[in-house]
Amino acid sequence: MRLRQLGPLLLLLALPGAAEQSFNVSVWPEDSVVEHGGSIWLNCSHTCRDPGARGGLETSLTKAENKSGPGWMAQELVGIREWVSAPQCYFDCHGNLTCAVAHITTYQLPERVVLEPLPEMEPGRAYSLTCRVLNVAPVTHLTVTLRQGGRTLHTETFQNRTGTGPDSVTVTHEIIPQRQDHGQEITCHAALDLRPHGQLFQNSSPAVGLRVFDLPEEPQLQTSPYIEVGTRAAARCGVAGVFPAAGEARFTLSFGGESVNLTVTTSGATATAEGEVWSPSPGPHELNCTVTVGPVARSAGRSVLVYSFPQPVLEIDQPQALVNRNVSVTCSAPASQPPGTTLRLRDSERTLASGPQPRLQLTLTTRKGDNGRQFTCEGTLTLGSHSLVKNTSAQLIVLYQPTLDESGCPSHQTWLEGTPQQLACEADGNPTPEVSCSKDGEALGIGAVQNVTRGHAGVYRCSAASAHGTAGRDVTVHVAYKPTMDESSCPSTQVWLEGTLHTLACEAHGIPVPRVPCTKEGAAEEFGGKRNVSRNDSGTYYCRATNRLGSMKRRVTVRVEYRPIVLLLAVSPSDTIPRGANFNISCHAEGSPAPTYRWTVPSAPNVHSSADNSTVSVAGADRHNRGVYICRVSNAHGQHLGQVRIQVTDHRLIIAALITGAAVLLLGGMAGLVYYLKSTACKKGEYNVQDAESSAKATCLGRDGAVYGIQLTQS
Repeated sequence: MRLRQLGPLLLLLALPGAAEQSFNVSVWPEDSVVEHGGSIWLNCSHTCRDPGARGGLETSLTKAENKSGPGWMAQELVGIREWVSAPQCYFDCHGNLTCAVAHITTYQLPERVVLEPLPEMEPGRAYSLTCRVLNVAPVTHLTVTLRQGGRTLHTETFQNRTGTGPDSVTVTHEIIPQRQDHGQEITCHAALDLRPHGQLFQNSSPAVGLRVFDLPEEPQLQTSPYIEVGTRAAARCGVAGVFPAAGEARFTLSFGGESVNLTVTTSGATATAEGEVWSPSPGPHELNCTVTVGPVARSAGRSVLVYSFPQPVLEIDQPQALVNRNVSVTCSAPASQPPGTTLRLRDSERTLASGPQPRLQLTLTTRKGDNGRQFTCEGTLTLGSHSLVKNTSAQLIVLYQPTLDESGCPSHQTWLEGTPQQLACEADGNPTPEVSCSKDGEALGIGAVQNVTRGHAGVYRCSAASAHGTAGRDVTVHVAYKPTMDESSCPSTQVWLEGTLHTLACEAHGIPVPRVPCTKEGAAEEFGGKRNVSRNDSGTYYCRATNRLGSMKRRVTVRVEYRPIVLLLAVSPSDTIPRGANFNISCHAEGSPAPTYRWTVPSAPNVHSSADNSTVSVAGADRHNRGVYICRVSNAHGQHLGQVRIQVTDHRLIIAALITGAAVLLLGGMAGLVYYLKSTACKKGEYNVQDAESSAKATCLGRDGAVYGIQLTQS
């Protein structure tokens, strides 16, 4: 049923009693977005109590498959190409017709998002960004954003646009770039926002990079203000502060209207173009330089004068002349452009003639000292504040006989042994004389290199000869060599006697004659001259021979010898020895060389000597060992002695004397005891003898303790 045929049916809803049969019709989805040419299912349902209520979907869109069930129906719409449509679902419930409307919006994604190409830009100038979004629908849902890197430059929407079909939009935005914008990417973003009923679609243009170029300074042009005809001069054009990089600079260099080949170099933000300029004709020429960086161009120019300045001419009428002859020297100059050349004739020491005239002349009488004399013709052309100078030189040759003198052939020459040398002897003369030298009739080639030995020392006879005469001279050669010392000149071991005068005998061979100081190991001062030596002078000495060619060091051991002396004569255990005891006598002596020992002792068979004879030993001393013991020590420088007296005592004689004394005392005691007993015998009275053994007044009289004597007391 067509939508226009539903009109009468809808009127029934307004009739009396219709409310009694009212019911609801719904459609899902109510609002939807579909891609242009796409499809969608619409579901229609009702609340009529009659599940078999009839209904349908009224639309101009193409229908395809449909489905239905109790209280609902579903219809697929395909090939949707209408940009806006409103299908209606309707149902008839007992004669009452109710409908519901669905809203379908068709969208089309942008065909392309195009950001128009950007020109090369100059800082501070205004430029337009243009973005085109082609064939998009619906435009009212479109947002276009211009971005620089991550920064938004401009956003534009189109909600006020009318029409439902696809459309193309153009967005523009003005920017004023700066240096820091160089290399930044510009992009155009298109967003078709169909939410909440659809999706958010986004698309972007390819990024376009900003190219910002700057050339804040004028080019600096450098070249000579004056260039000679036919010669090439360097021309340089440099510019600083090139942005973004010095390599972006493009140069054009011209001279006199002609392009110049050039080479460009860069350093930091500075670019420099170098080339060569020249011209075949004199006169003023213009040098121009143009530098271009992107859209920016700078130019500079300067005037250069191309001049003609021919070389001056110098002539000597007799370049080779005998001594004492007249010679003429002439200095001249061809015409210059611009004119104004001045001339000067000089030698290495002074000016001989000068003036503006085109020709200068000098006449001289040759002398020996004029040989090799350099003459110079100097031309000067003044251009503004600059003076240009050109020279032409020539040498005068004077011929004379040979001479040999100290400067060319020294009479005394010193060579270093072991080095390659040649005899230095040159003759003065012109032409150069031939020089030969000989020694002891044997020729020595001048200039011949030889390895020097001491045999090369001596007197050489040298002769010089040329077509103009001869000359002769004696040359003495000295051969210098480093110091040497050996056992014959500096003995490594030296022996002295204490108390005598000595010097350290060390000599060295060498030329120049070496100095040979000697220093004792560990000492700071030299051992110099003769001195009265002592044993403290013994030790190791180092002698160093030195001359200007080198040095040699030698080790010398000095031993100071001295006479022997007995330091100690020791008796162990003492010099009084009991009969039958053992004793030792040790003799300690010093001397250099080490002394030998010899003893003089009482003659006895029990006397023995140690291996080195420094000690004598006596075992079981008796009266024969009493007496004086003498130790004699000797070496090559003398002898010395020490002595000790030994006493040997006899114990048996002492014991006999003690026994005799004891016997005398015993006899005296017994006599006294007899007297006592006689005086106390037969006394009357009572005597207490109880505990006689323990009495303090009891005296033991028997050897075995059985007989005691006590003092009797009367009771």
